[in-house]
Amino acid sequence: MRDMTFLFNNLQYQSELHQHLILLEKDKQAALISHDNVSLDRIVGEEEQIIQNLHQLEADRAEGTASFTLDQGFNFSVLAKDYPEFTRLGVRLREEMTELQDINRINTQLIDSQLAYVNFSLQSIIGDTKPMYGSPGTLVSKPSPGSGISRGVIDHDA
Repeated sequence: MRDMTFLFNNLQYQSELHQHLILLEKDKQAALISHDNVSLDRIVGEEEQIIQNLHQLEADRAEGTASFTLDQGFNFSVLAKDYPEFTRLGVRLREEMTELQDINRINTQLIDSQLAYVNFSLQSIIGDTKPMYGSPGTLVSKPSPGSGISRGVIDHDA
């Protein structure tokens, strides 16, 4: 029974950490949108600590489960039938992981968008733009759509 209590407590604590991580990810989203770098640094530090704790808990869970299954001929269908609270906890953990994936996907898009803007701004500031024309009348790069330059306007006699 101690092994079952250990396993349940471990998974329950993992769930609590996932819930805290979800709140942090939502805070990170708000910090990304508002460009609040101070909050972003704090949030990332807290995330790293929680992730380290989750890795340790998962390693402990895997080790405990392995010894339990070997010692007692345990299988997961017995666990689901005899201990329905594990089934509920498993459902909750899956929901939390799905929510974390969804929030992370959005945060990644926000970061990519901000990086593109920063790169564009830096290129504009330092003048690091690629020339459109090489030697007279020779097109080096294709104009971007909406740039006002259309095909067939190049004066090859220039």
